[in-house]
Amino acid sequence: MIQENDLTKKEYLDELKLEVQDIINEDRFREAYDLSKSLSSALDSLKNFKQANNDLYKEYKELIRKLRWIGLPIVVPEKVVDMFQYHFSVIYDIPEYDVFAKLRTVLLGIIILDERDKFKKQLREALLRNEEKLTSKKLIMNNVMKDPTAGNWLADYNQTLGTGKINGLARTEYLVNGQNIRNLADEEKKKVKLLFDLYERLKLSSQTFEGLEDEITLDEKEATGVIKNGVFEPFKQTEKQKQIWQMIEDFMKERGGSETAAAENNNQLEQLKQLASQYPVGSFERKAVEEELGKLNDK
Repeated sequence: MIQENDLTKKEYLDELKLEVQDIINEDRFREAYDLSKSLSSALDSLKNFKQANNDLYKEYKELIRKLRWIGLPIVVPEKVVDMFQYHFSVIYDIPEYDVFAKLRTVLLGIIILDERDKFKKQLREALLRNEEKLTSKKLIMNNVMKDPTAGNWLADYNQTLGTGKINGLARTEYLVNGQNIRNLADEEKKKVKLLFDLYERLKLSSQTFEGLEDEITLDEKEATGVIKNGVFEPFKQTEKQKQIWQMIEDFMKERGGSETAAAENNNQLEQLKQLASQYPVGSFERKAVEEELGKLNDK
């Protein structure tokens, strides 16, 4: 339980910042989410804390927002929409933060793909409504100066490139020579590009190969690997794994014409081999099955 007399101490805040940084560095998302809830509850229970300690209050709220983004995988979808609309800019203050990798876990929790697509649309609309300033210089849109908010940047993006499928060459031209982009500092260019990349990912339907968040494993003679976001990534076997699978093949050939005991062993091996094929090469599950295969071979 966080006490009021702790929250008013600068020393407590400094210690908390170090703890939050450790949580971020180690990506302890559940701990991040729980701590954000505890801090929020503590602040909400103190009626006059904001007025009496405004600077401290702001710093605590900043920590809470960072913790929520780290804990994104277990935040309920409705709250995620709010985070995209009101606190999206916080992700730029978290080093090496992969927003889509975190969001993917939330999306996978929505089993019905049509509902998942609706949620993606809600997130796009939240970003379009976002009024946080993303860059320093105002935007020029239809000869009118606009605040450089996330929403206005996306409005400029859509106005220039359209809202449908984007032409790759036109997008590159916009990112390099767009009138609102070309004079930005490199760090600000990275910010708007990250926003656009995420927006494009959210436009992809989960009912297509390229937009589906679930990984599709392939283990065929022609192709062994996984399809991620519509891109096939082949599995890479180590020499040790190749040796194990060659050992299995040799075993099957040698025992193929044996009596009942050998046939039983063959059946067990075949079942284990089929089980192993369901998991990616190098995964914990597949290694465990391969160990069992090795034990059978030693019999």
